[in-house]
Amino acid sequence: MVNYRVYNELISYLPASNRKKAKKFVEIAHQHDPNYFKNFHQLSFLIDICSEDYFKRLLDVKRSDGEYLFGPEGASRFKSNGGTVGYAHRISTLEDSLGNCVFNSGLNVARFQKIYGSKGNAIYQRIRDAKRIVRLENKNGSIFRDGEDIYLYSIFSCTKSAKEYVDFSKRNPHFQGDQIVKLLENAVPPSYAISLLEEGYRATTILNYFKIGKTNFDFSNNGKPKVLYLKGIEDDYREVNSNNRAINGDVSFRNLKCLDEICDLKIRPVVSDSDLYEKLNVDDDINHVVIFAHSNNKLMRMRRKHTNYDYDDSSSFSLDSSYKFNKHFFRERNILLLGCKTGREDINIAKHIYGSTGAKSIIAPKRAIYSDDFYLDLNERGRLGVYLGRGVCRDDCRVYGKINWFSSELISVL
Repeated sequence: MVNYRVYNELISYLPASNRKKAKKFVEIAHQHDPNYFKNFHQLSFLIDICSEDYFKRLLDVKRSDGEYLFGPEGASRFKSNGGTVGYAHRISTLEDSLGNCVFNSGLNVARFQKIYGSKGNAIYQRIRDAKRIVRLENKNGSIFRDGEDIYLYSIFSCTKSAKEYVDFSKRNPHFQGDQIVKLLENAVPPSYAISLLEEGYRATTILNYFKIGKTNFDFSNNGKPKVLYLKGIEDDYREVNSNNRAINGDVSFRNLKCLDEICDLKIRPVVSDSDLYEKLNVDDDINHVVIFAHSNNKLMRMRRKHTNYDYDDSSSFSLDSSYKFNKHFFRERNILLLGCKTGREDINIAKHIYGSTGAKSIIAPKRAIYSDDFYLDLNERGRLGVYLGRGVCRDDCRVYGKINWFSSELISVL
């Protein structure tokens, strides 16, 4: 049975001459999806710019999974930009080197089309450019595998920065098109990003560092307390659409910027357990260590398993592997395990590290945390401390070793 809800909402606003057409559009859409139209605005706009025949033929253009390619917004924009059904069929069949269709959103087809306009040989130029971009490959296949990435890259494809990023991707296949367009969109120069990419950072982290003006990632030896900041790259694979932005969220980078101003800060990405041990296994005059990663009471996860990374190591360190830590390095240093539940339960990873390494102190949350639940700052005496954020109390925090409570909000770690 045809769902006429949206039509009934719109009918009182329509002139009599358009009501029959609106009803026909609803019936055409119902053949593909009973809930195709989410509101009467979508229906109203389409009947103003499309004929029934055009709309019917456009919905016959399929994605790789057999579903219709053009939703209401994509269909509206595509028609407004002068798109033809023939062009939609041709662009929808474009595949990457793995045989996957790259345009699975009518909205991205419409965006890509808008760059060139709709006159003369523009249609053929669009298809040629899309094919050219898909043919850019590294050892993992096509660098650009998504219609939105192809659309965005086409805007910058003639620039020197675009060429440098593509050349880097050909040498480093873990650096794919979604990261390239993220850096290009935000005008992050290759001279800033490539050295960080080589160290293991991904585009989301680099973009955040660029936004806060971070340029020095090693110790400055400026006389301030030295803090070694080791950051798991788990969130880098979640990218900007993730609901869990604990590590790469704006708050965490604002806190990091503040920390950079009051401390001598050295930041390093961590991709695996062995990488963590290597970066901890240094004999340097370091006062404090922050390990920032997704975790529970038994492990801290440095990165998500990802087929584009050629690592054989486990992506986590756990209770069973903490014996690899350099005991001398931890001795008389303060450790903040900034990860969810690292101090939870009687048996936890914070307690295990403290008992086996001789650290001066270890501070770890007992519960799940957000970016601003724990942060480092200077107190009125100029001493570095770990502060508890709003809604966090002492009972949410596990402390091992010698520390001083200056107030309900501050734990001294000096």
